[in-house]
Amino acid sequence: MWLVAVGLSRLRSGELDQEDGGRAPTDDGPSWDGHSVKSSPKARDAFARASDENGEHPEMRTLVEAIEEKRVETVHRMLETTPELANGFYGSDKRSPLFSASLHGCDECVDALLAAGADLRYEMAVVGWTALIGAVVYGELRVVEKLLAAGANPLRTIRGGDAHSHGKHAIDIAEEFGKTEMKDLLVKWKLKRREEKAASEAQKAAYAERVRRKREEHELAQAKATGRRRAPEPPRSEDESLDGIASRADSSVKGEL
Repeated sequence: MWLVAVGLSRLRSGELDQEDGGRAPTDDGPSWDGHSVKSSPKARDAFARASDENGEHPEMRTLVEAIEEKRVETVHRMLETTPELANGFYGSDKRSPLFSASLHGCDECVDALLAAGADLRYEMAVVGWTALIGAVVYGELRVVEKLLAAGANPLRTIRGGDAHSHGKHAIDIAEEFGKTEMKDLLVKWKLKRREEKAASEAQKAAYAERVRRKREEHELAQAKATGRRRAPEPPRSEDESLDGIASRADSSVKGEL
């Protein structure tokens, strides 16, 4: 716990260092995380070329300062001009602008970053925290609610991070730091999602059953209609019956022998 406390104090001051940077891991299945890229590949390539050797864009610090000072108009203007900034990072701990906005409780900044396509799954270096986890530990309930409403997953485990953080999720971190209100909120959302999933599965099953019944009704109606159109076949004479044909064939074979 002491190690975590030291790490978090350094996290606040931006002193953490890590050879491999923050990451937004590829999704491994159905996820609640909402993420839609708002810029073209060409624009993202240009953004990467303009960044320094550590991957930090020269405008990133200006954006972060505007977020910390809650200069919302500046944040909007910068993101409209360069939406790629929403998924950039800064500092040795490679924290994202969304992480900073969540920590500083800038609701409008969070909205602007999400609208610009900020990735809710992005993990900063060392501790591997997402914006949701940062908001749970240092932020406010309304920001956590906003991130959850946008699709942040309270059960998404930390893919990167150090040995202490790896494999934990937001509810684990909330409990570890004694954030009772935050934990209650996350658990409520978890239960809500489970109910929604169960309801969705029930709706899918009910829809499949309706489709099956409709298909059966259609096939039955077709069979009835076909039966009405087909005239009854007249009875065959002995020569035309299958028994007559078989008998003649048998006699023919015996004659040849």
